Amino acid sequence: MAANGLSKLQLKHLIPQFELNTASGEKISLWDFKGLKPLIIVFVRSDDPNDWEITSKITKRYDEIISAGGQVIIIASGKIEEINRLRYALNPNMPILLDTDKTIWDVYGANVDRVFVCDRYGELKMISEFGNDFDSTLNKAIIAVELSELECPECGIPTWE
Repeated sequence: MAANGLSKLQLKHLIPQFELNTASGEKISLWDFKGLKPLIIVFVRSDDPNDWEITSKITKRYDEIISAGGQVIIIASGKIEEINRLRYALNPNMPILLDTDKTIWDVYGANVDRVFVCDRYGELKMISEFGNDFDSTLNKAIIAVELSELECPECGIPTWE
């Protein structure tokens, strides 16, 4: 894990590839989104009521995120039963991926609740902890998605490999 709660990732670098299952068993990979949409990747704990509230806020603003050109991926730690309860209670439109042993949490240095935004080519544009005002964090993530859509790959931005 990264020291002092800091992410292991750096802005303007490519995010690590991963493949995880949804609660229904579907495999989802970052490659599924390559070249399509910027991603807001949110790490939550399925046993934390505050994280349930965060996921609820994302669900309520999902259409706004899609309108901005982005997509959301929730990476949940915890027991599968808790993750299923989270999925059914909130009925989110975005994938909730299982990381029960926190392997991807460790790769991303997400030892605290954290949001990552990458562009459609996999370049990391934003890293933020939830903080006390998640609405503000989500606003910043949506702006990062919108700004990433203004960039062009011909300008020397790296692409997912």
